[in-house]
Amino acid sequence: MEEQQVKPLVIAEVDNPESVRSLVRMGKGVALVLETSVEDEVGGGRLRVLPFKEDIRIGVDILVHRDNPLRSMGNRFVSLVRETYKKQSFTKVATSP
Repeated sequence: MEEQQVKPLVIAEVDNPESVRSLVRMGKGVALVLETSVEDEVGGGRLRVLPFKEDIRIGVDILVHRDNPLRSMGNRFVSLVRETYKKQSFTKVATSP
């Protein structure tokens, strides 16, 4: 972030995507998000993307109760999560323009 001359003002973990976008739009920091979460804002020029040289990996854990095995719908969900995470790029930061 120093190379990009970005100095975050807020350090927080925010679960609500709209709250994340709102904080960034107000200039309260930067956010690591999926590109698909900010396509409209980036396309409309309200946010900009800063590339990172390094790859960033995000792990996902799916938990199920050991006595309640996954049914076909659960297995399909796990497959969709795997496919989605293989396709996504996590190597960018959204910031206010």
